[in-house]
Amino acid sequence: SGGDAYADALSFLRPHGAVVLVGLPKDTYITAEVFGSVLNSHRIIGSYVGNRQDSIEALKLAAAGDVSTTYTIEKLENLPSVFERMAAGKLAGRIVLDCE
Repeated sequence: SGGDAYADALSFLRPHGAVVLVGLPKDTYITAEVFGSVLNSHRIIGSYVGNRQDSIEALKLAAAGDVSTTYTIEKLENLPSVFERMAAGKLAGRIVLDCE
């Protein structure tokens, strides 16, 4: 997660493509191969918050089924372990707590 996800996103860009960096993963850096980035006119954009149009486009993608999520279901009794793994930066995706 974090830097690896951003690196993957950069590697999948088409010519004139852009990757938008959202979220603030702790101690995460990205690197871009300069020659290919310049040759292909790639753009790297940081966005702290989206706007209304971003939300509309994101909802359209989700409604079309073009969004997949990474999540794990954990029992509520595992909450201390979930917090420990989260603090250690060892979680990928989201954790859904089963309260039953």
